[in-house]
Amino acid sequence: MTVDEEEAIPLVLAGRPRKASTSSTSSSLSILLEDEEQEVIGTSSQTETIPLRHRSRSPPPNPIVANVVSLEDDSKATTLSFRVFLLGSFLGCTGAAIGQIFFFKSNGIGFNIFLIILVSYPMGKALERLLPNATISLTRRWSFRLNPGPFTLKEHLLIGVLASGASGSSYAGDIVAVQDLYYHRDIGHVGGLLLVLSTQLIGFGLAGMTYSLLVRPTNMVWPSSLVVMTMYNTLHSRSSGMTSFRPPAEDRLLMAKKFRFFSIVFVLITIYQYSSALSDQQPKHVHASPGIGLLLFYSIPTEEFILSIYLSLLSMSYSDTGVGMFSLSFDWAVITSISLQTPFYSSCNYFAGLVFSMWILVPILWYYDFWNYQSFGDNAVSSRLFNSKYEKYDVGAVVKPDLTLDIEKYNQMGPIQLTPYFALYYGIGFAVLTSAITTVILFHSDDIRMAMNARTKASTDAHVEMMEKSYAKVPASWYIMIGSSMTIAPINVVVAYPLQIPVWGQAVDLALVLLLNTL
Repeated sequence: MTVDEEEAIPLVLAGRPRKASTSSTSSSLSILLEDEEQEVIGTSSQTETIPLRHRSRSPPPNPIVANVVSLEDDSKATTLSFRVFLLGSFLGCTGAAIGQIFFFKSNGIGFNIFLIILVSYPMGKALERLLPNATISLTRRWSFRLNPGPFTLKEHLLIGVLASGASGSSYAGDIVAVQDLYYHRDIGHVGGLLLVLSTQLIGFGLAGMTYSLLVRPTNMVWPSSLVVMTMYNTLHSRSSGMTSFRPPAEDRLLMAKKFRFFSIVFVLITIYQYSSALSDQQPKHVHASPGIGLLLFYSIPTEEFILSIYLSLLSMSYSDTGVGMFSLSFDWAVITSISLQTPFYSSCNYFAGLVFSMWILVPILWYYDFWNYQSFGDNAVSSRLFNSKYEKYDVGAVVKPDLTLDIEKYNQMGPIQLTPYFALYYGIGFAVLTSAITTVILFHSDDIRMAMNARTKASTDAHVEMMEKSYAKVPASWYIMIGSSMTIAPINVVVAYPLQIPVWGQAVDLALVLLLNTL
């Protein structure tokens, strides 16, 4: 073997390696064909060569991608294995159960990709040591090994893909719950399962059909994926290749420093979170999170009228009863890690929209009592529905047994009251949908046209070139089959079960999903 394994750094690639090729050679033990190193098996005139490592000569144009993703790949590294299916299925089922249970909680917990990566790594290394090196034969042609060798980066990544794709909560579960709790309509296990599966799996079909637009082009860089890749590199990276059993001494030292840093941060954040939880036991007038708004209590005036206005404004300043203008939270559950993986310009854009809508527009609406805004009291930023007395609206009282609107009871209860905040939230949401379409047409139509024209052409991107040269593509028919079958399934659900949605309405929903997810 001419490949120096101390210099190979494989890149995670999807798909399966292409079949080994044959070539004519005499007595060589290894050859170099184009820019792909191969190992020769046999010494006869017809020797079989298996690709070992491919290195692209085309540098990636994006420097961030170049610093995170390697330009080398070891195509002999173990990919789909028993460990992948075992750990991926276990973590996926566990995450789906946890995510769906806490989907209905106001302060739920998430089973995100970072937790999956951290948990699956020691589990994979444990299976590497504990599983026997036995071969299980399913049929005469199909068999697999329980322990194919060292736990590789590609196995780890496939576990993350499998588990994270299944561990998220399903928004369709909200439909099933609302039908049962509010309208007392049970669509059954089969109907609920079809509804949930169709809404989840249709996304995979759309993702595959939009691969040439959203993944293959060089300028389609996803910052969140780079963060995930960096974490994989931290756990597996080494100068001698990620698939070997032990890294070199200097890389072991570097990994030890990283794990030491992680351990210190883990201990400190645990102590900090517990201290924040203890602060929640304070009286209600003290904000649960440390906030600079608390300092304003030292200058409260004594006049009753001015005091009421002052306290109302102060209530509006907090995040739980208002717009959070004077709240400065140090709770990581509130901050979240999204800001660490979002580009700075995007974060600034988001924050500017937040300041304009929540810190300027909403207080103006409240000050001028737009739609009797001040009558909502502590529900100023609530998303609930209210009656004319600004109490919770009983939706079940204004519908007939067939779930149609009872006009007489509706007139008795009065019109539904929305907080101006919630109305503004909905209005901005619809504006975002239309602005996304116009933005793509005005600024990215040329990119879409170029991507469409380049679908059948060889890519100049280093990673795409390496991937398409060494690995077979997933057939487009697979995505079409999943997408079409999952399009038919929800139509059958709305026909067979009382979901109050006509077939044409379901067709419009699917068309919007296809359009907006592409944009």
